[in-house]
Amino acid sequence: MIHKGTQATVAAITLASLCVPALASGVPGLYTDASGDATLRRTDPGNDGTIHPAAILPDVLSIVSAGWLPTSPSTDPYTGAVVNSDGADIFRMDIVFDGLLNPPGPLGLGPAPFDPFRFGPSPVYGFVECNLDRRVDTGGELGSAATLRYYANLGRFGEVPEGSRSSLAAHSGAEHDLNFFTAPFYERSGQDYALNLCGCYDVTVVNTFGDADGSFDTGDTWIVRGRFWQRAGGFEEASAAFGGSFFGLYDPFVELMFSHDAQTDRTTVSLVEALTMTGAAALRGQSVQSIDLNVNNHTSVEEAITDIKFGAGDPFLSPAARTLVEEWENRPVENALEPDRWEISAMFGVSYLVVEESLYAWTDAIGEHAFADLNADTFSTQLDVDLFDASLASLDGSSADADGVVDGDAEVIGLGENFQLIDFNSDGVIDGGDRMQILGVSPGDCDASGTINFNDLVCILFNFGPGTGPSDCDGSGTIDFSDLICTLFLFD
Repeated sequence: MIHKGTQATVAAITLASLCVPALASGVPGLYTDASGDATLRRTDPGNDGTIHPAAILPDVLSIVSAGWLPTSPSTDPYTGAVVNSDGADIFRMDIVFDGLLNPPGPLGLGPAPFDPFRFGPSPVYGFVECNLDRRVDTGGELGSAATLRYYANLGRFGEVPEGSRSSLAAHSGAEHDLNFFTAPFYERSGQDYALNLCGCYDVTVVNTFGDADGSFDTGDTWIVRGRFWQRAGGFEEASAAFGGSFFGLYDPFVELMFSHDAQTDRTTVSLVEALTMTGAAALRGQSVQSIDLNVNNHTSVEEAITDIKFGAGDPFLSPAARTLVEEWENRPVENALEPDRWEISAMFGVSYLVVEESLYAWTDAIGEHAFADLNADTFSTQLDVDLFDASLASLDGSSADADGVVDGDAEVIGLGENFQLIDFNSDGVIDGGDRMQILGVSPGDCDASGTINFNDLVCILFNFGPGTGPSDCDGSGTIDFSDLICTLFLFD
């Protein structure tokens, strides 16, 4: 099994940035992901949309959130120390990527025109979803916004959320039906907040620390401003917040620090924001304001959750909005204010070269999930192979098979806009090549049974000719008599 996302308590975390100090020891809330696993998963019709030729694919390495005590919060919030999350007034979130990535330019979704490459050829887009109370019965997105998030797209990578959350994930693009009340319930992600690198709004450069060329380059550190830190859109109907991009949306302007470390060739994106109204006052160097639901003055997680606690009692909420918000009515606000306990999942990608193609092509994800673990038990075993076989049999020759013929494989219709979870290599054809990826099949194990025996010899005979994979035991690129001999020597 390839386990891509894990949460751990770490002894020490060192983030790659000239202006980011090493975080203190004993910090929980760290999620890590393997380096070098970024793979392009297009979402455009035709699956051939153009990506910037110089683009670096976002490859996320880690995300950490923790209580934070800045040394000088109103003038330099990024210098300070990690503090106990319980009772903290300010939090810090750091996202570390491999390579040089740029702040995201606007994608023409609002007043700002399509300009994704304003700051360089490799803008990073995506969503870091934060489940503040670690429950899936509160929070999420409604409508088309939900189809851009983690649970709706994780299947593009052949990955499945672990445990009970597997029921939230879409297994194909056809399941993006925009119907809140049909499974899979990817809308009910439990997300209460998100760090949105969506290109939805314009981005303002606040400080380049003397870099005047307008491009975010090797070794640069910039501060940029935009509506990056947003309460879940599914809470809008239950909210009385005003002053944001729309009534009911709690999406204040916040600042992010983008910092590239030339030595490690890593880009760190850092957010420092208020958990409480006391923290909001400290970050602005002003006296504490009371909760007034005004997104244009002091803002905090405390204010945002207090707002929806009251709104959850509204008898006129739609059934979908009520489902997402109702459990917050009797839940303490304090449950949302421990950033090292937030459950985090995220999806990142790149933009297309032209606006007509699609919004994002995904490249990497981080969270509690595993590759080819179809029964969501945290292991890839023969049980997953059996589930694969059953799924392929149900697709082969069906209306979801492009050739409509029962022939042992299934061709994904409309790959790009559409996907199938069990198309593990994302080549658009579900076949033995995908089956072999479940257990990491060895050379000679033609039938992917986990045992090399006489059945594999028969299987190889049926595959004679040009080809690769476990049937090509000697790796010559042709399946022939030599592979039979090779397999004989590998008999279990």
